[in-house]
Amino acid sequence: MKLRYIAKKTNELTETERSRICSLFEQVFEKEFSSEKFDGKYKSPVGGNSYHGLALSEDEEIVGCTATTPFVYEYFGQEKVFGLV
Repeated sequence: MKLRYIAKKTNELTETERSRICSLFEQVFEKEFSSEKFDGKYKSPVGGNSYHGLALSEDEEIVGCTATTPFVYEYFGQEKVFGLV
């Protein structure tokens, strides 16, 4: 299967993409992942967005995803923004 990879911010995801990500989470982890939980997890306190890497099949269906959510951390005495996967 040939995959294509794209990146989007949370606010750039369509409702269909958000729904598919929630569905994949439920399939993989066998627990509920509602739209409300999605918002709670991926609306960053820094800028309001996380960054999503999506793996798309040849028919453009999301078959995998990852996300990075930026947070403010103290790094050698200075506040810096980092995103952890």
